[in-house]
Amino acid sequence: MGSDTASGRLTERMRKSTRRIHGKTDRLASMNFALVLTDRALYAKLLGSFYMVYRELEAAMDRCRDNEHVGHVFPLLDKMRRTKAFEADLLFFLGKDWAKTLIVNEAVEKYLARIAELEKKDPALLLAYSYHLYMAFLFGGKVIKKTVSTMLSLRGEEGLAVFAMGGAKPSEYKDSYDELVLSEDQTEELLKESVEVFAMNNNIVMSFARTVTWRNWLASLRNPWVQAVVVAAIGASVALYLSLTRGVKK
Repeated sequence: MGSDTASGRLTERMRKSTRRIHGKTDRLASMNFALVLTDRALYAKLLGSFYMVYRELEAAMDRCRDNEHVGHVFPLLDKMRRTKAFEADLLFFLGKDWAKTLIVNEAVEKYLARIAELEKKDPALLLAYSYHLYMAFLFGGKVIKKTVSTMLSLRGEEGLAVFAMGGAKPSEYKDSYDELVLSEDQTEELLKESVEVFAMNNNIVMSFARTVTWRNWLASLRNPWVQAVVVAAIGASVALYLSLTRGVKK
């Protein structure tokens, strides 16, 4: 029997557990990502940061493959490795010496430290990262790929290798997680860690967005996609402010 309990399937519970952080930060994170896409060099640095995250996660999953829960989803994870794809894109954007340009800022350092901590403490919690990080490509990869290609004026498939997921199917990946046999306590810990995944992803994106110059920012406003994101972000900020102030009044 898998994780299909009275409270719902595991993947559905993971989705619901991250709904709040999605609602409060997703549009703002999208705006920050739009800012990063105003500069190829900046995007390459962001790519390098997530490369280090995926590389560390995949290495940790390799070392923990004998764990009961990690081992259950490992065959599918093994097919979706992103490390080599990241390296291909970094080579395209930064040239043969790309490895020398990697920057471990505070946001990346905390992310890598958390993965290392969970590997030693409770490898099963790494599944929160493997689920959300790969599902981001499986579900949103095509949209993000098109956005990156358009914003950076890329031609063909060069610089977009990381978005090529081959024949991986979201439904198959979700099913493998729903088949996991977890106690309710283990499930609750996994749900809490899922929220941390989104928070740390957002922190990395925002850490690079802060380096965007005003000139690049103003130039990016000519792009209709950026305009739409900015309007949505302003709306989200107003809604968040109103919800907070109403909460204070109560």
